[in-house]
Amino acid sequence: MKPIYILKKLINFYYYFVGFGIGISFISLLYRFFVPKMINPHFLESETLYSSDSIKVTVTQLLYIAMLFIFFKAIELLTKSLSDLSEGNHFSSTVIKNFKNSGRLFIILSIVEISAKIFTNLFLESKFVFKLDTSIILFPIIGLFFLYLHEVFSKARTLQNENDLTI
Repeated sequence: MKPIYILKKLINFYYYFVGFGIGISFISLLYRFFVPKMINPHFLESETLYSSDSIKVTVTQLLYIAMLFIFFKAIELLTKSLSDLSEGNHFSSTVIKNFKNSGRLFIILSIVEISAKIFTNLFLESKFVFKLDTSIILFPIIGLFFLYLHEVFSKARTLQNENDLTI
């Protein structure tokens, strides 16, 4: 089996897994809104529990779901690109456009994650906390890598078009 087919299968599985996670998170948020209980919101390192009917907790949970949705959209664009790549359309406009948009989404995701972590701590705990973790470093790297792939594939497409004209 070619590596592109294995990659396509894995990313498709991951795509559906993240989509399922978004659905469960949203249902969980709705459930917690109607049946209040004490929870520990995402991004907090402390052991403090907050009432889930609090507007502050709801806003932080919505930020978390928004981050998952941005990540989901980036993965969705990659699955569309892998469909073309596995069919041999390496330099199609869809692949090039999706690499560019995926890169932008990963960079946006890193900015939203940093903002959400700072905002959550300021909003709920009234303290400024900035903790450097792997996702804050990894998402911009992935985003820049896809933006680089966009440039490489668009140049390759231009060269392929010029080559096709000379034959």
